[in-house]
Amino acid sequence: MDGNQPEHGPISSAKSFGEPPSAKQLTIRALAMLEHYFDRPRDEDVLDLMIHDWVKSLRNYPAWIISEACQEYLIAEPKRTPNAGLIAERCEAKMRVLRDAQIAEKLREMAASRPAIEGPKVDDVELAHRLTPERANELRRAAGFEAMRVVKKMPKGEDE
Repeated sequence: MDGNQPEHGPISSAKSFGEPPSAKQLTIRALAMLEHYFDRPRDEDVLDLMIHDWVKSLRNYPAWIISEACQEYLIAEPKRTPNAGLIAERCEAKMRVLRDAQIAEKLREMAASRPAIEGPKVDDVELAHRLTPERANELRRAAGFEAMRVVKKMPKGEDE
């Protein structure tokens, strides 16, 4: 399980961010994580079940994400024994960041490929003074977006 982050394509599945580790790699990772913490001796069957939980909980995340999540946990929680759920939460948070970045990139690509809206050329200051909520909605519709409802905010301290 190396820490090298792979390049990824347009698919936002966990696999698109890198290959998941094998069951053997996850078993080694789980045993290594548990080894960092002093704990009472466990029955071998109980340890087998714990390792099975780690493998089941983490098997769908890329190996590098699991490695990063484990390293961060060791630094953040030096006195608290880890469990599969705590590491899975960290992995899921990392995946959300990656997916959000991927979505943002797709939106930038889509916006760049849209044709420009034809209209009068004015500078930003003039446009800010002339742009009414109705005109803004008209421009949004022309660009292919839904109109937004504009809500007027009241200054703090004023009652309705």
